[in-house]
Amino acid sequence: MGLSWRDAVATLFVVAAAAVSLSVVNGWDWPFLTDARAGTVGVLVLGFAASVTGGGPQWFVAALRREVSTKGMWLSVFASALGFLTFGLLVINFFANSITLLAWATVALLVMWIVATIHHAIEARPHVSLTPGRQSA
Repeated sequence: MGLSWRDAVATLFVVAAAAVSLSVVNGWDWPFLTDARAGTVGVLVLGFAASVTGGGPQWFVAALRREVSTKGMWLSVFASALGFLTFGLLVINFFANSITLLAWATVALLVMWIVATIHHAIEARPHVSLTPGRQSA
């Protein structure tokens, strides 16, 4: 797969999510970010946008179809586990409204982004499919 424009856009979403979290944690009083619950919504929306833009679901489906190499499959599994952890922390924080949980969810999002970016860099070479007329780029 290799690094692409999708990774660059996903990086911008992750940086924005980290900025939202820092605003709430440090009390920067940004508009609409009055408490940890508002920051949770921001991190959830931006993190989901980063995940979808970065190609996580598309890569997973392509790997199941054997259209891409599965050389870094364990990195993908680890990133998926971090994604579930991040989502779980954010859902819990809807009810808890905790700055600490927001900070931990943001750290998990950042680690997931690092792992996914490394995984995309490892998957730099395209895999030629055995199915006639199909080749992934």
